[in-house]
Amino acid sequence: MGAPPKYRLSQAQLRRLTVDQRPAFDAAGRTILVPNPNRTPYRFADGNQGAPGGFTIYVGPQGARYEVRTRIKPAKDKPAKAVRITLGALRDLSLATAYELAGQDRTTARRLKIDPRAINQSEHAAQEARGTTVGDALRDYITHLERRQTDGTAKANGVAGARDALARLERPEVGLAGEAVADITDARLRTAWMALRQSAMIRSNRIAAPLRERLAQYDRKDAQAWQSLSVHAEHAQAVADIARGFTAPAVPLDQRIVLAHTHADREALNAAIRPILREQGVLTGDEYAVQQPGGALALAVGDRVTFDKNHAFRVERTDKGARVSADARTWAAVDQDGKALDQVRVVNGGGATVEAIRAEKDTHRITVRLHSDDKKVDGTRLSWLVQNDGATKTPGFGHAYATTVHRAQGQTMRDVFHLANSAASNSAVLVAFTRIKTNGVGTYHLAGDADSIDALKGYAIGRLDVQRNAIDLQREAGAQVEALHGPEVAYAPALMKRRGTATSYGIGV
Repeated sequence: MGAPPKYRLSQAQLRRLTVDQRPAFDAAGRTILVPNPNRTPYRFADGNQGAPGGFTIYVGPQGARYEVRTRIKPAKDKPAKAVRITLGALRDLSLATAYELAGQDRTTARRLKIDPRAINQSEHAAQEARGTTVGDALRDYITHLERRQTDGTAKANGVAGARDALARLERPEVGLAGEAVADITDARLRTAWMALRQSAMIRSNRIAAPLRERLAQYDRKDAQAWQSLSVHAEHAQAVADIARGFTAPAVPLDQRIVLAHTHADREALNAAIRPILREQGVLTGDEYAVQQPGGALALAVGDRVTFDKNHAFRVERTDKGARVSADARTWAAVDQDGKALDQVRVVNGGGATVEAIRAEKDTHRITVRLHSDDKKVDGTRLSWLVQNDGATKTPGFGHAYATTVHRAQGQTMRDVFHLANSAASNSAVLVAFTRIKTNGVGTYHLAGDADSIDALKGYAIGRLDVQRNAIDLQREAGAQVEALHGPEVAYAPALMKRRGTATSYGIGV
């Protein structure tokens, strides 16, 4: 590539330069401007006296600019390379100023052995960064993701996640979005992180209201204080919430069920429900400790119980084959019409309501009314003896308010209350989510600590969305939360149901 032609132009001629005309020599050797028919960009050297070496003018469609060409040697073992440095537009700089800048940039490039353009770009970027806020950076990133989404190289979830992050940092209690990136310190980041965690928990509908109120009372700076509110507290609060919801009088008890994934959770739920039923007058009379295979079971009149195995109460006979007299029998039963029965079968998972308890010597006589889909069995009044040493060969039973998901198979109820557990298997989750009736009036309540709800919610969204026999995710719940808390609340469908009356119970941030 040859050296560019050299022309001597006055300042006035230089400022008239456009891509439509270019310098040339006339017959007398003077510099004149002639048409440039193809509007081809061009470059020429300055022939004026005092012009620095390598000083050129470039003219293109975007205008004309001063340049200077020099050579730098980055390292001893690397060859020198030529660089062309832009000094500025002809319309902004006089020729004398451009000469001065050219000399400075050539000297800088040779002394520092770096391209001055890199220095200018770095300084410009640093200046912009000093004024860039965290919010500005996130908005730029969101714009970048939106372009990638258009190209198909980014997913909508990624864009939504970045927008949610910006909304959280813009919260007044966090206040990080408006701060300059250059001013952010490690201490400020930690403070903002703690404030964001507390803000998310206070706004979360997956955390019960009493716990949120306790969180709001702590100073954000006192991280150790509110962090001591553990997952165990969330779990205990979820148990209490389910107990209150289950015992609400809107729906009869026999149309409601509480589901747990472990025996410990089932016992905790039953223990929380019974005192409320006692206050409501559902349970009456004295409390008895009736011996069962798993230990003593607290029992009162009005308690609902469920049998844990199949059992047939048959005619009792003496060793000689004669019928045992009525006063010596260990059990008795009459049907709905009061007719005495010689045989009664109870089934594993079958339910009953306690109507009487009588303590006798070393035994308790329990009288219940059976519940069954079989009209011949439903309403049967059954009583039997339970020995305090547990030796009685009669079916075991337990409280019927909360049951394990495994034992709930085959049952469907109008209202389902589900205590989440992150260790639950996928099959157990599916069983739980399909225990609600499909007649359009049922409500499904999901409660638990945040991790457990997230685990079950993730499975539900991923699998139940394509399971036609599973619950539908409740869309209207989101609208209710937005109406209550505003559109800034990022909610997830932790409340799930199959075509029923929606509530905001269990919606989470």
